[in-house]
Amino acid sequence: MKKIQWNFLILAFAGLCMFLVANCSSGDETISQEQQIAGAASHPEIAMGTGAPANGAAIAVWEQGGDIYANLYIPGPEPMWLGPESIESGSGTAANPQIAMNSNSDAMAVWEQVNDRGTITSYAREYDGPSQTWVSTHGLFGIESVEVKGPHIAMDDHGNAISVISSPAVWAERYFSNSGWSESDLFLTPFNFIGDTKPFIVMYPKQSYNCAVVVWQDQGHIFSKYLLTHDHPDWTNTQIIGTASGTDADPRIAVAYEQEYSAIATWKSGNAIYYNMASFDPVVSNVSWDGETAISTTNTPTSSPGIAMDGSGNAIVVWGEQGGNIYAKRYDAASGWETSPQLIGENSGNAPNPHIAADSQGNFMAIWSANGNAIHINRFDVGEGWRGWRQIYLSSAFNVSQEMKPKIAMNGTGIAVAVWADDGVIKSYDWITPGAGFTFTPQSPQVDTTVSFTASATDWDGSIQGYEWDFDYDGTTFTVDSTSPNASHNYTALGTYTVMLRVTDDDGLRSATTQQVTVSAAAGGQHTLEVLNYGVFYDVDQVQATGQITSTPAGINCTTGN
Repeated sequence: MKKIQWNFLILAFAGLCMFLVANCSSGDETISQEQQIAGAASHPEIAMGTGAPANGAAIAVWEQGGDIYANLYIPGPEPMWLGPESIESGSGTAANPQIAMNSNSDAMAVWEQVNDRGTITSYAREYDGPSQTWVSTHGLFGIESVEVKGPHIAMDDHGNAISVISSPAVWAERYFSNSGWSESDLFLTPFNFIGDTKPFIVMYPKQSYNCAVVVWQDQGHIFSKYLLTHDHPDWTNTQIIGTASGTDADPRIAVAYEQEYSAIATWKSGNAIYYNMASFDPVVSNVSWDGETAISTTNTPTSSPGIAMDGSGNAIVVWGEQGGNIYAKRYDAASGWETSPQLIGENSGNAPNPHIAADSQGNFMAIWSANGNAIHINRFDVGEGWRGWRQIYLSSAFNVSQEMKPKIAMNGTGIAVAVWADDGVIKSYDWITPGAGFTFTPQSPQVDTTVSFTASATDWDGSIQGYEWDFDYDGTTFTVDSTSPNASHNYTALGTYTVMLRVTDDDGLRSATTQQVTVSAAAGGQHTLEVLNYGVFYDVDQVQATGQITSTPAGINCTTGN
């Protein structure tokens, strides 16, 4: 049975501040913590370190009573939220918070705030991961306008960050890990902006060039700019990467954690979801977009798309369509886009803006609200595909017009945390995936030698229920060759084989890991010898294994060929 751990971060209750720990069960659900603070909470966002070094810590932010609050999630055998705290203390109403986090657990939050003059400004506050404390607050962009909207933030693993905002022109300001925020604001392009341009920015987390890419909408087009190095003052020229009808295209973009310099942008336009792919070379400052392409035109989309990319450049786009169905389409870095979108959720009614996250191993999790009172999820696992949608939460306050706005984040090892709003309450759900690893002996096996594999798996919140081995994984289809934690296999042919171990815990969550086993020819055994010109022998087996002609193996009489 699936054990569900609920973390109730905020419960609106005017005039009362109380901490309550309860153990109430409803079927398989366990209420673990409840916090009560004055003010109604809404618009949650969450971020988690993307790379494998991250320890699984996450930060949720939300708006509540005109202020911005945050809470830190700590994973472990008993995952916990440390408690909400206000991170904004200025006058006026604060709203629309965003959060970015790197694999070192450093973070940056941004939000918009109405000042005493009725105009809007934007602020940022830095979070120091090692000390688990919020530090300095900074006023961004140096502009005030009634049209300031939608600050967004991205961060890399070097501690640098970039924030963008619509005013309605697109502005950007950079944070340097060694010197703080830049003093001068950067105006990206002088187009005739109308309305909310909805800029969205990502940074390549681990690349030494500290690159970034921003996309936005304006006047029926989707635009993009690249920052080819964080330390260089210039952005690339503005490029039109697509067209979009209406004002709700909501462009999004994703990049790989550890892969080459590539990106995929996606947006909504008319009766279709579109994408465009980019690759660039920061050394020669060259950016190339492939061209916009429709993902699906089956039904009119009812939501903006969400996108996530794993560490190897594989990606999934998700969106909702008329009738309450949720669709996804996967991009494989080796083979390209799958032929048709996959139906991953049904009968969701009012299902605005599904969200998706990825780990570094190729697993994805999608989440969306249904009918204003439920939260649904579906998980894509490497080697298996989509595992089937299910409901993880049902609200007692039925409200079809309610925007629960679920968001989900994953770290490199597969730990995932989701947050959403329900009737003034911010709630969360976490998935602690098991850890998987294995060793094998001998390390350099020869043909017809038995190789022994030993699995090592851990599960913080339960137990390991299953082990599955594929001793010759082809990168696409997982074939179960053994279900024992200690397995063996005899390789009868030369070559390099990918071995995948997949483990499943008592919650049905899976993790997978791979290693390569190189099988060589047996030394000193029976070899096939052929004679070259002038009576020179060579070993056919070694040539097949290495592609090179090597010396005659020991123990072979080259005169007789025995």
